[in-house]
Amino acid sequence: MEKEKGGLILDAGDLFLKKFSASPPENEIKRLQEKARLFLKSCELMGYHSIGIGDNDLSLGKKFIAKPSKTSHGIILSSNVIDEDSGNHFFSVTY
Repeated sequence: MEKEKGGLILDAGDLFLKKFSASPPENEIKRLQEKARLFLKSCELMGYHSIGIGDNDLSLGKKFIAKPSKTSHGIILSSNVIDEDSGNHFFSVTY
């Protein structure tokens, strides 16, 4: 019997949104938020172990990314995003 080989499925960031030179247009925000939620759900269903947060992923704001980061079973992570209000790391991972 052959042993099962392990592996990790990771994304390095900037998965949710394309690069914007300025804030996303107001009339596009709801569509972009839904698209980001769909990407995250797809990653969870495919068994991703981790998704890094890139600068483009933060384009929809701190409040938007906060909710999925708490409900995505710890797969969203970043070691260099600091919450300006508390001074703590914005994303935490628990295993």
